[in-house]
Amino acid sequence: MGRSLWWVDGSGNWSDDDNHWATSSGGSGGGGNLPTSSDDVFFDANSGFGSGGTITLNTAPWIKSITQTSGHTYSFATYSNFYVEDSATFESGCSSPDKLNLYLTGVSQDSTLTQGGTSILDINIVDTGKWTLQGDLVITGEFYHDNGTFDANDHNITAATFYFYADTGNAPTVYMGSGTWNQTEGAGTIYFEQYSGEYITVYPETSTIKIFGENGGISSLYVYDDEDVEQGKTFNNIWFYGEAGSGFYIRNSQTFNDFKCDVEGAEIEFRRGYTTTVSTFTVSGASGNLITLKSSSSGTQFTLSKSSGTVECDYLDIIDSNAIGGAHWYAGDNSTDSGNNSGWVFTDRKYPLPPFRS
Repeated sequence: MGRSLWWVDGSGNWSDDDNHWATSSGGSGGGGNLPTSSDDVFFDANSGFGSGGTITLNTAPWIKSITQTSGHTYSFATYSNFYVEDSATFESGCSSPDKLNLYLTGVSQDSTLTQGGTSILDINIVDTGKWTLQGDLVITGEFYHDNGTFDANDHNITAATFYFYADTGNAPTVYMGSGTWNQTEGAGTIYFEQYSGEYITVYPETSTIKIFGENGGISSLYVYDDEDVEQGKTFNNIWFYGEAGSGFYIRNSQTFNDFKCDVEGAEIEFRRGYTTTVSTFTVSGASGNLITLKSSSSGTQFTLSKSSGTVECDYLDIIDSNAIGGAHWYAGDNSTDSGNNSGWVFTDRKYPLPPFRS
């Protein structure tokens, strides 16, 4: 049966159960109290930090849950994997710059994650339980998900990169909610990699994916399966942003609500022979800074599809593109036809004049 254990007596090593782990808040440390995967651990105003302190992660903790309450300040020293089975609740008093690699390992229970103000390097969701976010999440490294269910619960998530992975026995599910998934690393990627007939289930809801571009690099939305059976996924909005002259890449056939790029001089590459389907296409460059739409293989078209209505762009340089689906695709008066294009009208939309009245 699991225990409730409290950190006491200020700074020290995580594994020092003779001095730092007690069975009550502000109690006395005693041998044999080192937390295990069955135990709930707590950090509170009686943990002895005063104006600040440091917990040295001289081992990789594996616990049932962690709860930090406000009223104290401490930091984690030394890089460590930190395994949590059930729930993790942090507040703004804790810091762990580039130290905390948090593994969420719940098997069957519904678990929660609350970051508060604690800095976290990486998040890894690696088992079959469900984790539900309780507030916005900002991490400096990678968000990795290869099993179980993650529910963003309508909160925003920021990470350098995102990596979703399915393989034999692993089939993760993600509920993206109504918030923004912001990938911030220059030349970074949001990966969806699938192997051995296993697939990642994505519920896009009303979320927005933002992908940051860095001048001289290529950032991408990368959806892959090794059998080339599932050609793509359905997302809600995608927004390419960042430094002028950035490069972006869409792999395979994807479906979006709004497809947006507002990076002057950007280059967007689509995989040749595949179709990107949109409800709206919000892409225009500026004078002297055209946005380029091109295929991953020169001379072979990629396809853009919209079922009805009108697409109105301007200041584009388009090559090897097939625009289909029933919509009218206007590239704009200031766009360039660089060849092997079909379906595009290289003018602005021409509205009919009102009838002449005497």
